[in-house]
Amino acid sequence: MSFLVDKLLFFPPSPASYTIESYPGELCNLNGVVCLALPAPVPSAHILVYTHGNAADIGQCRKYLLKLRDILGMHVIAVEYPGYGISDGEPNENTLDDSLRRVCTFLHEHLNWPKNSIILVGRSIGTGPAVKIASEDLVGCVVLLAAFTSIKGIAEFLVGGLARVISSDRWKNLEQIVKVQCPILFIHGAADQVIPATHSIKLFRACTHDYKDIEIIDKLDHHAYNWKQIAKRLQFFFRNFQIYKSNVVYQHLNIPSACFEDWGNHKGATGSGAASTERETIDNSESTVQNKPYYMVPHMIPGSILSRRGGF
Repeated sequence: MSFLVDKLLFFPPSPASYTIESYPGELCNLNGVVCLALPAPVPSAHILVYTHGNAADIGQCRKYLLKLRDILGMHVIAVEYPGYGISDGEPNENTLDDSLRRVCTFLHEHLNWPKNSIILVGRSIGTGPAVKIASEDLVGCVVLLAAFTSIKGIAEFLVGGLARVISSDRWKNLEQIVKVQCPILFIHGAADQVIPATHSIKLFRACTHDYKDIEIIDKLDHHAYNWKQIAKRLQFFFRNFQIYKSNVVYQHLNIPSACFEDWGNHKGATGSGAASTERETIDNSESTVQNKPYYMVPHMIPGSILSRRGGF
């Protein structure tokens, strides 16, 4: 039953949006994990490590991750999941957690980046491994976009009583969040019909760390993000919680050349690219981030949200 649930849970794009020949100088193998490395053009004090949503791969994330890199002035690394893109293996809770753990460990132990310089940004299903690794004290900050309390919690919203067929839950974020002891930001769309914003509100309330904040964005659904707006919101959070510090070391992201040459058992994927559900809005106008007090729980979502099936 556990294997069947995993098969139903994950939606790797088919065909993949990239091959092993795509993105030369960016596509790399970090500690056995396929990644997309997007170094900032100038030295930076931070690395943003991104874990994507369910029905996407790292090739489909590249455009908006470049936008985050340029606005935030940070190096960016996107982590591919087993079974997604050109990455071999089977996607499940353990393999996704292990992939992110391997990347963060590599950055810290092999590239000598301090833990507090590593910022995790997880989206949707990617918030599961992000919370897990953040709870292991491997990073300095975590940002959760459309987070969930647990996989069973999502299933209960989408399919009601049928969620009882999930015998063992996955990514019990509501239990793990109390172990996260670094600054944490929750961002959720009020119009999210896949993972209701109430999930992030519950996680925010359960989080015990002093440096925490939450923002529920009106009219934002689960898929169409304005990444310029998200980047501006992250900037505001980083400044207020002193993620940008004066005593940090600014450095280039120097990844060994072997990481771009040795692919181990990973192989190229065929196809010219699949459509992504991780979209960005056409409107790239300047967002207006309100200077609101921190630690304030926003209003609960008015009315009801109609459930629908979709990748998360």
